[in-house]
Amino acid sequence: MHKAGEPWRFGIEPGEIESFAVAQGFQVKDHKCAQELEVNYFQDKYGRTVGHVNGTHCIVTMEMR
Repeated sequence: MHKAGEPWRFGIEPGEIESFAVAQGFQVKDHKCAQELEVNYFQDKYGRTVGHVNGTHCIVTMEMR
């Protein structure tokens, strides 16, 4: 990511998101992996993938407990 001007700042190991959230006082409401993001945001009207998401990226929505 450094080549794109985005320095690596933070990461959570796969399978550790829930325990990280709880330790910080949050509850995970939704977790979308890279493949789900591609389906939701990078498919054209014919279902063809038109963009890719780095496999290490995901979006997690949390709320305070």
